[in-house]
Parts: sequence; C-alpha cells; structure tokens
Amino acid sequence: MGSELTTDDTAVTESCLYFGRVKHKRLRPFRHRLDYRVFSIYLDLDELPALSRRLRLFSHNRWNLFGFFDRDHGPGDGTALRPWLEGHLAEAGIDLEGGAVRLLCFPCLLGYVFNPLTIWFCYHRSGRLVAMLYEVRNTFGEKHSYLIPVDPARPADAAIQQSCDKGFYVSPFIGMEATYHFRLAEPDERLAVLIRQRTPEGELLVASQTGRR
Repeated sequence: MGSELTTDDTAVTESCLYFGRVKHKRLRPFRHRLDYRVFSIYLDLDELPALSRRLRLFSHNRWNLFGFFDRDHGPGDGTALRPWLEGHLAEAGIDLEGGAVRLLCFPCLLGYVFNPLTIWFCYHRSGRLVAMLYEVRNTFGEKHSYLIPVDPARPADAAIQQSCDKGFYVSPFIGMEATYHFRLAEPDERLAVLIRQRTPEGELLVASQTGRR
C-alpha cells in the first residue's frame, strides 16, 4: 500500500500507510504530555478485496500479520460496513450516490487492534467530501459515533473544521460537559489531524496525529 496497486480487475490508488506520530497534551489541572511513533492505514472500502488478494501480509476478515476486520468497526457484528454507513448517512439526509468511503485507523496486528478513534471520510459520487464520521472507542469496549456534514461551501483544498458536543464517556478524568473541535486535511502525501477538547473552564486537551504517506 502507498503506491498504485493493480490487479486484473481493480486498480488500488487511494489505500496507503501513514508513518508518523501521535501527541497528547493535557493542560489542566496538571500538565502531561505523550508523544509516540505510530503507523496507521488509510483504506478505501472498495479497494479491500484487491488489497487482500495482492498483499501477502495483509488480509481482510482473515487472520494475518496485518489485517482489517469489519467486526472492529461500525455495527461491530462483522457485517459489511458500507451498508451500515449508508444507512447512518441516510438518517442524516446524506446520499453518497455510490461515492467513495475511506477510513483512517490502526490495523489489526496478529489478531489484536484497539482504535481509540477511527475517522471515516465520506465522498459523494462527484468526488466532493460531504461528511465525516468520528468513531470513538473507550477501554471498556464501548463506542460512539459523531457524524458531521462537511460545509458544502468549503474549498476543496481548505482544512476541514468541525465541532460537536461530547456525547460519550471516554476518560475517568474528563467530565461529559465538553466540546470537541476537529481540524484536519483530506489525507494526501501528508496526514494532519488536530483535536482540541474544551470545557466551560477552557481548553483541556490537545491531541494530534501527523504522518507521511
């Protein structure tokens, strides 16, 4: 992944790996910082069959060194992810009309994966990014999704800037009265994701992920 991958019937052009760093900075009531190297996968759902056929160490819904399992995302029952997502979008009045669905997450490694955040990029058939879905997990095995439409007036090369109220318990040290502010770019040669969490008392947490394709 990372350069074009061609099979007899499918050309893989979007799916890739990103190597980079994740940083967390806690600001109150005490300051704490984490900074560690990571690699993540950016997958086009329609390209998964071709990736699984051609990459010896990567599989879709089968055990391998690296893998991606539908059961780890969306409804969590192993069913196909695109119908679930399209149903979720339809409830919000959004129709992709067959457009691409791509997600940024960590891969399953030797059967194990934990994704505190999976980011779904939802494209209309025209190629325009129309919605983002932020799928959050906590260490108790629970998950919650924040579906946010993308401003149709946003220029294609501009940063995606969105916000939503916190609606899911994640950390025992952070209450529910908080707001998430997202700023990210559509993944390309570089990956850049920034999340700021604010409470009525002010900014509490800043998290970022950066990487190169």
